[in-house]
Amino acid sequence: MASLGALVLAGLVAPRRHVPEPFGSERGLFVAVTAAALLLALGPAIPLPAGLGALRGPYALLLAIPGYDALRVPARMVHVGLLGAAVLAAGGFAALARRLPPRTRGAVAAVVAACVLLESWRPPGATIPVAPPRETDRVYTWLAQQRHDLPLVELPIDYFVSSSIYQYRTTAHWQRTLNGNMGILPPLYPFMVHQLARFPDADVVATLRALGITLAVVHLRALPPGARERVTALQHDPATPLGVPFASDDTIVLTLGEAPLPVGPDFRGRKLDRARWQARASHGAALAARAIDASQRTSWRNWGDLEAALHAWYDPVPFLDRWQQFLASQPSRFELDLGAPDRMTAVVLRLGGSDPMVAPSLRLESSLDGATWTPLPGDLIPLPDVRALVEQAADARFALVLGTAVPAQFLRLSVDGFDCRLGDLQVYAE
Repeated sequence: MASLGALVLAGLVAPRRHVPEPFGSERGLFVAVTAAALLLALGPAIPLPAGLGALRGPYALLLAIPGYDALRVPARMVHVGLLGAAVLAAGGFAALARRLPPRTRGAVAAVVAACVLLESWRPPGATIPVAPPRETDRVYTWLAQQRHDLPLVELPIDYFVSSSIYQYRTTAHWQRTLNGNMGILPPLYPFMVHQLARFPDADVVATLRALGITLAVVHLRALPPGARERVTALQHDPATPLGVPFASDDTIVLTLGEAPLPVGPDFRGRKLDRARWQARASHGAALAARAIDASQRTSWRNWGDLEAALHAWYDPVPFLDRWQQFLASQPSRFELDLGAPDRMTAVVLRLGGSDPMVAPSLRLESSLDGATWTPLPGDLIPLPDVRALVEQAADARFALVLGTAVPAQFLRLSVDGFDCRLGDLQVYAE
């Protein structure tokens, strides 16, 4: 913005005798606020020109303060800089106005304001017309008529798009819902999205009940054909424990009943001794041993090398280049040598601090020779049950329980790009 920049410059260079006294005495403060905010907006790694690498920025120091690591975009500090710049611009205009005849000051102020408005104008953004929720589906009128203590989930569910729509539609009934859209995903949400693809399996219904969900609002036309037939058949199944208090051509509401709480897994066999274990990793290789050192404070992290680059005062590789190289080299793999073949029955992982997307996307494989790998069947389940992802989210302990023992000497974990922290790993065998 040329007009704002010119006024800020005037506010910086104007002699103190030409500016109002309150501004003159506080000008240094607003210069510091503006400069510091713009410097912080460059992020933890400040790129140097001509690809000369990056310097550690002062924003990296803020990451040590609890809460700052949740701010995803350091560039938003620009808004703090604009606040300081606005005061400097006001001081600059005051200095210029003092040199103008009193009769012209009002007109000049109007011209400056018009310039700022003109430079700030943007063409209207495209919008998508959205109908009021009750006009989209009769189920929302029905929900609004029920008592307001019916936590529900709407299906089908995905990570962002459908849940954004469902979140908007809650304005028609204000019932509590599992669905939502957020910038930072809670550990529970990706796990539930993955699990609900199998609804209405009995274990999925039990998981919903454990979370206090009492209703499932299923939009039939949005389901794939096979899933639609399974849900529709529940209306005519006398053996199902699920009730059907509402049904239309488009939507069916299921009451989940008193399903039993999920039971923690039964680990067969013995926990293997780690004495002969050896670990290696494709990324963050220097940290691989931390996953099996039995410490609660250390972990292997596939972003370990990226994190180290951010903490270096100078990195000859621009961080954006380093990030692109990391993405091009995916997946990240962690490999464990058990030291001898055994018949594996379960794997327990502590993923605390990982991106919540890691658990549903993590792939586990086994091998007898370290060259030929076979995927391990089944899904990771939270320990001791799904409620731990709410009550003990910092630990994020998961288990893969194998129905049949798998002969193996090597175990491999693979993840695509997401920030994965493996704080502990246990293996059970017959």
